[in-house]
Amino acid sequence: MEVTFKLQVFEGPLDLLLHLVTSNKVRIDDIPIAEILQQYLDYLEQLRSLNIEVTSDFIVMAAQLIYIKSRMLLPKDEDPNAEDPRLSLARRLEEYKLFKETAVRLKEREFLGRELMVKPPETIEKDPIYHGRHEGRELVSALMSMELVKPKPEAPLRAFSGIVGHVTVSIEEQAEAILKKLSFIGHGRLMDFFDGVHDRSTAVAVFLAILDLTRNNKITLGEDDLITMGGPTE
Repeated sequence: MEVTFKLQVFEGPLDLLLHLVTSNKVRIDDIPIAEILQQYLDYLEQLRSLNIEVTSDFIVMAAQLIYIKSRMLLPKDEDPNAEDPRLSLARRLEEYKLFKETAVRLKEREFLGRELMVKPPETIEKDPIYHGRHEGRELVSALMSMELVKPKPEAPLRAFSGIVGHVTVSIEEQAEAILKKLSFIGHGRLMDFFDGVHDRSTAVAVFLAILDLTRNNKITLGEDDLITMGGPTE
């Protein structure tokens, strides 16, 4: 029957010592050297019994532990400021523990960002064509909100005032006037084409003429209210 041994592998002597201190639930600055040394040597003996090569750094640490133990067995020095022989080892263990915990946290951050894909920024070309779709009442509401024509408060209310004497304003004529103006100035803002408009009928005709010219690609109305001659280029 084949027997399988599983022995925990440590990265170095400090890793083994830190494991022993943690397993025995003792403070790093108050290590029971005799007990920890015995467990340390037992581990090395297990490695030898399994024909696993023991590296020199493990042997050097064993020698240091034996040296610390021997110093602790000697009579105490009369000097009250004499340093505990375990403090040098405790400082090394504290430093090693800090680096090991930091490495674990950095490893966790690596896994957190492993599934994150970042798309590089790209330039979005401006589309000169306005693709919005609106109902007629929305366009009328937008035109009214421009307050191009302010009614005169002193004008008397008369029956059939909207029918009798009503002046028809041609959308085609306003379109020709817009194209003629653009041929001279090259471009202009939307409100520029309402200069000199004093009645609601003309304002509506100008507005519809701009929409018709835009639809037929004779002019371009940008999102910044800038009107230019000709339709958008492909």
